[in-house]
Amino acid sequence: MFPDPHLQRPVRRVLIIFTFLVALGWIPTKGEEPAPFRCPRATMAYDPANPSQSIGSFHEGTELRLAPWPADPGLRLAVCRDDGGREVRALCRATDLGLDSALPRKTASSSPGSPSESTEADGRVQSLEEVNVGLFGDGIMHKITFEADGKVKSNSVFAQAPGRLINCDGMHRDSADNLYVADSAQNAIQVIHPDGTVATLVENGDVADKRTGQLDQPCEALVRGKDIIVSNMDWPFPKFKNTKYQLPATISVIRLAK
Repeated sequence: MFPDPHLQRPVRRVLIIFTFLVALGWIPTKGEEPAPFRCPRATMAYDPANPSQSIGSFHEGTELRLAPWPADPGLRLAVCRDDGGREVRALCRATDLGLDSALPRKTASSSPGSPSESTEADGRVQSLEEVNVGLFGDGIMHKITFEADGKVKSNSVFAQAPGRLINCDGMHRDSADNLYVADSAQNAIQVIHPDGTVATLVENGDVADKRTGQLDQPCEALVRGKDIIVSNMDWPFPKFKNTKYQLPATISVIRLAK
């Protein structure tokens, strides 16, 4: 093809690089433009040069053009235009876009009504084969197990404590597999032990002064070393201990015994 053999190697390199860029979607090919797709929810966006680095998010309803990401089948290359007409390229997780994935989804939620009617769910992954999911409305913690192909194998009640554990909101697991659960209704952080028993770590009544650091309708509990970092939602519902909105918004810190 090339009379000069010294040109063959660099030309081949250019063709290989060009083919790779086309596969990544960086160079569009005529007649192969992907169909438009609208984000079903706010979706995190990641840097194609460093997929672990977040660079922002796409708003719900944003029109994207999606392409496979050869390096990871769980990712999609998303392309759109910003308000100034400039092209934006980012990576999104397939599951965040509501697309099929081999891995189980960590959480599921729907728009809640009243607390007693809510089907909003919070979940914590125990492993790739097991997920704990608690419904906000009934305070029951479930254990869902999966087959190797990602299909549900079983769904059973893992823990419940009527009168003690009222809501299962945000949760986090420590290194000993204890699950710390924000119980919004009770103004409490509940602990679910590996055997499914439930104990109250901290609980208080309605807060008169939020600057005391007391719980004020906790919605998330994060284990960090020997501390439990708690985000307080302060969103009154009927029959909850929290009865009124009040400033300032606070984060509580629970220090565990050394």
